[in-house]
Amino acid sequence: FRGFADLAMASIQLQWGWTFLFVGTFLILTTASIKQRKLNNQSYLSIIAVFGVLILVGLIELGIFSFQSRDLKFRADQAEAKTYIGSMVRVQQANFLEKNQFLSELDSLGLGVNPESKNYKYSILLAAKDVVVMSAIAKKNDLKSYLGAVFVVSNESQLSLLCESQHPTKDTPTYPSIDSGKPQCPSGFLDLSTQSK
Repeated sequence: FRGFADLAMASIQLQWGWTFLFVGTFLILTTASIKQRKLNNQSYLSIIAVFGVLILVGLIELGIFSFQSRDLKFRADQAEAKTYIGSMVRVQQANFLEKNQFLSELDSLGLGVNPESKNYKYSILLAAKDVVVMSAIAKKNDLKSYLGAVFVVSNESQLSLLCESQHPTKDTPTYPSIDSGKPQCPSGFLDLSTQSK
């Protein structure tokens, strides 16, 4: 459910109305203070300094929040791809156990995954007798790409893999492989399946 939580957080944004609310509150308090007593030049300078600090803090806060909001949006977009690839891996594993073969078409997975979304291109890159590789290739420059693979080691044993590109990329990667009985992500990709254990 982490993907859904990231998506919910990405939709929450700080609005400019908060800034005007803070500035308005400060102005009301300042005018009330001025009306109650006569202020000298030193008091005016103090009020202006406090007002300047409030504006500066508000602008910094807006900058930080907009950066965090942008980062959350990218994470939510990437969570979509990671969730779909993880689901594809599980469906392929179950299908092989039941029918002794991998599925080669997205439609046959029964997940409702379209070949293209706003952010990713989904496909089954390779479906052989003993291996299947699925991909979510980013369509935007600032998103990471994902790979999923299932390897048949014996009739009753499978190894699976979920890979994430180390950096945002729109390039189609090479296939994952098995080295010394252990699945390996291609160069430039991290193995997420070992990180979650």
